[in-house]
Amino acid sequence: MAMRLGLYQTVLSKRSVFATPKSQVVHLISTLKRQELNEGQAHVVIFEVLGKQKLAKYHREFVKETFYLYPIAFADYFERHPKWLSDPDYNGLYLSYLSTQPKAGESWNVSQLLQLPQDVNRFCLESNLKSGTDISTLNQVLISHRLVALSVSGAQPLTVSHLQANTPYQYKQAQTVSVLVTAYNARNTLSICLQSLLKQTWQSLEIIVIDDASTDDTAKIIHTFAKQDKRITGIYLPKNVGTFVAKSIGAGFATGEFLTCQDSDDFAHPQKIERQVLPLIDRPELIATTSQWLRLDECGRFYARQYYPFLRQNPASPLFRRERVEQEIGLWHLVRTGADSEFWHRLKLYYGDDRIMAIKEPLTVASHRADSLMNAGDFGVHDKASALRRLDYWEAWNLWHIACLSKKRQPAMPSISEQIINPVFEVDERLLVNPDDIRYNLENLTIEKQDD
Repeated sequence: MAMRLGLYQTVLSKRSVFATPKSQVVHLISTLKRQELNEGQAHVVIFEVLGKQKLAKYHREFVKETFYLYPIAFADYFERHPKWLSDPDYNGLYLSYLSTQPKAGESWNVSQLLQLPQDVNRFCLESNLKSGTDISTLNQVLISHRLVALSVSGAQPLTVSHLQANTPYQYKQAQTVSVLVTAYNARNTLSICLQSLLKQTWQSLEIIVIDDASTDDTAKIIHTFAKQDKRITGIYLPKNVGTFVAKSIGAGFATGEFLTCQDSDDFAHPQKIERQVLPLIDRPELIATTSQWLRLDECGRFYARQYYPFLRQNPASPLFRRERVEQEIGLWHLVRTGADSEFWHRLKLYYGDDRIMAIKEPLTVASHRADSLMNAGDFGVHDKASALRRLDYWEAWNLWHIACLSKKRQPAMPSISEQIINPVFEVDERLLVNPDDIRYNLENLTIEKQDD
């Protein structure tokens, strides 16, 4: 259970002296997740685990949890033991890794690809293994989910910045959805993001764009859009405080019945809001919906940090009943990174899976960029120290959830003003935001909204 919750430090600190096969694998997964071995040592461990028949029932989870950290070692093992590639999951991971390597087209054959199920992920993988993605490839994926096709501007490679929405119809319902967009130095991506929101089939929107003290032309872009469409509100923060503090500040100005978020470098499919909000209107017992995304890198290739599959839940996608959720469980933890995962798990913990509907459709096309929060050095997943801080934060909030439940109360995130005064739980100081900066922003922010 501890490992499934991501409590890798806890697992490593409590290893049983009389280890069972399961506990051995759990310990090794935790060791690899914490990156406590060098590449050579990890290579040896991976070969040993996969080579032991007595651990066979745990192989799938072992591969799923650690392949993305040590793809070279796993690919080496699969090449030496090709029978493993008859399994679609392992074959998908292997081929996806191959597609990222130089001369990928020379390293695979069609028969390997044909072993995979005929689904979106195979389609994306085939595109990567061949010549990369074009708009027809992406549109085939969308049409297979009964979504309208997109248009494109500019030359190849196909990236999020080339996408254009086609809006075949419009809903003009009374229920308003508030959308929070936080932006920091987003001049290259923000326009496409906002255009995709303005061209939604669901027209009753309140788009709140929070400029997190950008030093480029982000503020000018927000100003231009706010002048053109009264649905856009610009909030300008004088000090940089990170996306989750910025979201929390923006949420304080939201008036919609429903609330959701979008990253400033992502493209919302024109039916995204419609597909997520209609179930909440039709079924009052539902609290939230989520949706999936596909990610494109700067070379026009489908991307997944875990390599495969490509179609995954979008962590920023929850669309929920604003007032109820804010009153009952609160919104985001005021840290620099990782608070979306904590919020999502707290949402599920409090309301239960049966009151959250997963829309299994690619309603967002997301950017994979080297300078994004997920990849940036200080807070990204590719820097070892930063990745470990993320794991530590994941463990800290899980332990907070457990502690709350042990006291027979549900975890609820306090308001901004309360969090400034009293930390919710202990986290690495490098993830914290200076409370004085938050106070300063609350007192000195600027709001821009076109009068009705």
